[in-house]
Order: sequence, then structure tokens, then C-alpha cells
Amino acid sequence: MTNYLEYFKKGGIHIKPENKGKFTKSAKAAGEGVQEHAHKVMNDPHATTLQKRRAQFAINSKKWSHKKKHSEGGIINYLEFFK
Repeated sequence: MTNYLEYFKKGGIHIKPENKGKFTKSAKAAGEGVQEHAHKVMNDPHATTLQKRRAQFAINSKKWSHKKKHSEGGIINYLEFFK
């Protein structure tokens, strides 16, 4: 039970420090924004598997909201589910 609490406190996703910013750096080197670069990589038949995984992560992470809300309004407190 405690592991889930720690998981949600940290945001649920852990990216190794040495990998943070690698896709953003490649997008800037190409002179594009991250989302634009991600869609181009996903459509490129010559892109490597690693590039496609990073691009798909960028596309998915754009959809995440940092503050989830109830249908009636208000912020969901995930820790209430584990009391």
C-alpha cells in the first residue's frame, strides 16, 4: 500500500536523470518544436525504435493534465483513495 502512495506523490512517471531532455534537444537541433518533431519522427520510416519511443512519449505526455478535476469540479486528491 505504501508503494502506491509514494508512486502517486512523485507523479507516477520516473524518467532517469540522464535521459531527461534528450528528445527536446533533438527537436531543437532540427529547428522544430517538440510536438512537431514528434509527429515527424512517428511518420519517418527511417527513424530508429528509440526515437519513435521518445516521440510517442512526448505525444502522450502532452495529453496529461497536472491537475485532474472531478466532473462536479474541484481537484481530485488521489491519496484519499488509499485511506
